[in-house]
Amino acid sequence: ESFYNYRVTEMYNNNKVEHMPPPESLMGHQSFKGINTDLARYEIFLIRLKKTGRFQQKRSEKKRGEANLTNITSPLRTFIYSIEQLGDENATRASAFRSKLQTFLELENPIEPFTTENVNHLKARYSEQINICDAKHENLRAHILRHGKFTKRWINDKFIQGKGIYVANKIHFQSIVQKWDQDPCSYET
Repeated sequence: ESFYNYRVTEMYNNNKVEHMPPPESLMGHQSFKGINTDLARYEIFLIRLKKTGRFQQKRSEKKRGEANLTNITSPLRTFIYSIEQLGDENATRASAFRSKLQTFLELENPIEPFTTENVNHLKARYSEQINICDAKHENLRAHILRHGKFTKRWINDKFIQGKGIYVANKIHFQSIVQKWDQDPCSYET
């Protein structure tokens, strides 16, 4: 929802208004201005870091001539976090997160608290913007949640267990990721 609405605001800000396709048409690989539901399938992108050893791809995701399994691991260090950790209201946990990030980046000075306000919500509303919780987007939410179930398992069970993966407050990170298959509209107030 937020990326779709961001693109709507962006086109008005740049005075380049064009027809926005319905978000349901952007499920899977179909894309418009970089928007598609596969952007939330983080495993597709994280696997390229080669931290988990072997990964079986779905036949539909393989490119012609590619091997089905990859077996190379990268020596590069990777710091993974969820955006929610940047705005964590638990001061102790937020401080520990910044400290771990400081150590990972080998910074001498402490990292100041992050600001995470989404200024896009302060801008004007446009008719093309969506509310993902509207009933007409139920199929879109279901599609995203189906992928969220696999993604959360893969990240929690495989990726963050990989060599050279750093997670600040692993329990908190996992609790955030654990919700990726839960419909945010079912507990919206």
